[in-house]
Amino acid sequence: MNDEYLEFRNVLIQNGIVGYDENDWRYLYNVAKICAKQGGIPMAGVGAVAMAGVGSVTVPGIGAIPGYVAGALAGFIGGTLTCTIARGSLKPELDRIVNLQN
Repeated sequence: MNDEYLEFRNVLIQNGIVGYDENDWRYLYNVAKICAKQGGIPMAGVGAVAMAGVGSVTVPGIGAIPGYVAGALAGFIGGTLTCTIARGSLKPELDRIVNLQN
């Protein structure tokens, strides 16, 4: 496990995003890296907030992800962003993304 992955997972957990097994966490981490790349965010951070204004981001193999979800996921890379959107709207979208892998 690399440090960036562990930090990503820990920041999500600290923000109340829980209930995933190790495979799900890794899948979400990989999706987050794609979101960061698609959004042109090399190390996420504050720039990830800009993606929140985007309607959606297309992730290969997954499809469209709402911009606010893609921005939040990208922002969690490197542990630099705490959740600034309602957890109630983020968790169902993350569940939907995780279910696509099954």
